[in-house]
Amino acid sequence: MKKIRIKIRIILIVISVLILGWLVDCNFVLTKPLEIVYDFSRENGFISFLKPESRVSKIKEADGKFYQTMTSEPAYFELNLPLSFFKTAEVELKYKNPNQTVVELGLAMAKDSYDLNPLENKVLDKLSWYKFCEDNVCLWQRKVEYNNIESFLNNLPPLNKVGVYHYEINEPYFLPNYKAKDEYQELNYSLRGAHTFYTYLKDESADFIFTLEDMNRTVGKDAVKINFYDRNNSLIFSDSMIDDGNPEDNEVIAIPRIFKFQTPKLPEGVYRLEINTTDDVFIRQIKTKQQYLIFINKIYLGDTLNSSFKSDNNIKLFTNSKQIKAVTPHKEGLQTLFINSDKLKLEEVYTQYNYINNKNKAVLLSPKGDVLLQSNNLWFFDENNFFDPRIKRVAKNRDLEGLNFVIADYQPNQEKKVDFNLYNAYKEKGKIKFIISAPGLDIDKNQIDVEEIKIIVDRTDFSWDNFKKFISKIYE
Repeated sequence: MKKIRIKIRIILIVISVLILGWLVDCNFVLTKPLEIVYDFSRENGFISFLKPESRVSKIKEADGKFYQTMTSEPAYFELNLPLSFFKTAEVELKYKNPNQTVVELGLAMAKDSYDLNPLENKVLDKLSWYKFCEDNVCLWQRKVEYNNIESFLNNLPPLNKVGVYHYEINEPYFLPNYKAKDEYQELNYSLRGAHTFYTYLKDESADFIFTLEDMNRTVGKDAVKINFYDRNNSLIFSDSMIDDGNPEDNEVIAIPRIFKFQTPKLPEGVYRLEINTTDDVFIRQIKTKQQYLIFINKIYLGDTLNSSFKSDNNIKLFTNSKQIKAVTPHKEGLQTLFINSDKLKLEEVYTQYNYINNKNKAVLLSPKGDVLLQSNNLWFFDENNFFDPRIKRVAKNRDLEGLNFVIADYQPNQEKKVDFNLYNAYKEKGKIKFIISAPGLDIDKNQIDVEEIKIIVDRTDFSWDNFKKFISKIYE
């Protein structure tokens, strides 16, 4: 009788384990990919609608189909994953785009950093030059000079005749007659939050001294991490600083801290420095022995409210971008920006104002600071120390002027989907953020109707190492 009871218990345990395994498999998708489709007809527990309200319409309905219209960019949506150890996500968009030239999809890798991938480039879709493709890389030639991509890369033409799109040509860039200096220069403007810039070295160390102030205006830890990359985008040095010990939004300002960042001596070339932090952290001063600080895409001029630091007024800076976007978060930052001989009035907070620059360079004067300036190009404070190591990016028809070649990691008229690796994705409140980028959408008065978002997430191969990573992510 006792043996029978033991057998029954064993059978019940086995059945329980099988049922539990089946439930886990159904709910957490341990043995198969999970496909999620959001068609805007009803709320979805995994995929959010498009945000923010200032850039997209409310959900509309026409002929039985639901959609949201993008009128400005970028817009974003969030993915709420059931587990932390999904490895990849295939994201596919269905949308109507009559006129917008470039549409891209990105995954948040940090608070203000995205891994952008192409969905559509109408310039390349319609380009009639001679073209051939290998794998997913295509080369266009105005006149045929190369028979394959390898011969093109091994015998490059002058780079001012080459355009690129989501492709990097790792040709070294050197500044003629450059000589390193041993004295520090100072940048005494307040900069807010994360920034990325190019600098230039020649058998010298990257030597930076940052004065940081944590304003504690929002809840959460405000660590600072600096990553330093070479021209091949290889991380060669990294350093970090922990939070000031106050994760609250009590506006108790931390004592300013000094963050010294120094690398070993490095060979001559272009390097990229990323400062990753939150908008609570203000860079009040930068001292560096480097002669070149060229900010990439954005520069956030910070305010000095309740701070002992007082930045210079009438901040003057330069950009080589054709499009400038400006927004201020405070009423104290409302002002008139002077750009070349024009004026750009910032009349409302959290409202994006746009300016089209028809010159090769724009001079911008901000009387108050406290403004986020964004572009698709570079920002710099000293026009005498400007350099641009990048090859021209082809995103508009006018970008083809003067070019004889275009190389791109893009197939003309390709499917509107992208594969992402999720391991290093940035999470906020357990959610992953994707953005839809469409540069110039509002300025060109174009619209994109997004009708469906389909995401297929796949788990990693299960192992104890991956399981430990999963557990550690839960407690991050």
